[in-house]
Amino acid sequence: MNPVFWKGRQVFLTGHTGFKGAWLALWLMQVGADVTAFSLAPPTQPSLFEAAQVARGISSLHGDIRDYDAPAKALRDSGASIVLHLAAQATVADGYRFARDTFAINVTGTLTLLDAIRACSAVKVAVFVTSDKCYAPATDGKALAEGAAMGGRDPYGASKSCAEFAVQSWRESFFADAGAPRLATARAGNVIGGGDWGAHRLLPDMARALAAGQVMRLRMPDAIRPWQHVLDALRSYLMLRLDASRAGAELGWQPRWKLGTALRRTIEWYRAWARQRGMRAETLAQLDDYLATP
Repeated sequence: MNPVFWKGRQVFLTGHTGFKGAWLALWLMQVGADVTAFSLAPPTQPSLFEAAQVARGISSLHGDIRDYDAPAKALRDSGASIVLHLAAQATVADGYRFARDTFAINVTGTLTLLDAIRACSAVKVAVFVTSDKCYAPATDGKALAEGAAMGGRDPYGASKSCAEFAVQSWRESFFADAGAPRLATARAGNVIGGGDWGAHRLLPDMARALAAGQVMRLRMPDAIRPWQHVLDALRSYLMLRLDASRAGAELGWQPRWKLGTALRRTIEWYRAWARQRGMRAETLAQLDDYLATP
């Protein structure tokens, strides 16, 4: 993560009004990148995007990734050499409630950006973020690795599988030449961190219950989830891989914040928000602490 590489670099980011996208926009701004960001309005209220004033210091554009003309023009005008695609319908539960919209956003949105990249000669590399839900469920009880078979069964997981196949198809069909932009997909599991207000998520549910003075009710008390802090996931996106074994071998990637630290910093963020502190300063301070962690 060489800061010299990012300083002054033109970056096009989608999904910056969401949880992970907002953190990534702030990170890129902190290391000196020139960020043009494109997304719909924040998907939740409250939102990290508004609490941390993410639009400050970047070019923040609102639009629909499914409509080709607007994101294509935004990408072309940005002059970006790096594209980071995070815009998505991001929850399994909403995949069941809004199945057609989930496919439209996660698949059509990906295809739209792929074709926009084809028409933009400035782009040199693009990372498309999908999800670990893109894999077919394991039947032998073993943990899934990066090379496991695709095949999400629910609408959300299936849409992410389709997005993976779309990137693979465009990469082999239109970006195979030596001088073509390099395309990669990145997949993460369940991330935690301050500023997540998504529905059907344990820590946001806890934060909402505490803020309202209510007793927390566990929806799925027997569920087990592999958590990692959002900044560890984002660092991996910037390093292009997320399978921990492959990332460790090829990129030297290891999580900087173990689970205890990740939980503590997440809780600190929500406490600061409940006390109505300046959340941009709080969020940037956590980012600086993360970057300073060896």
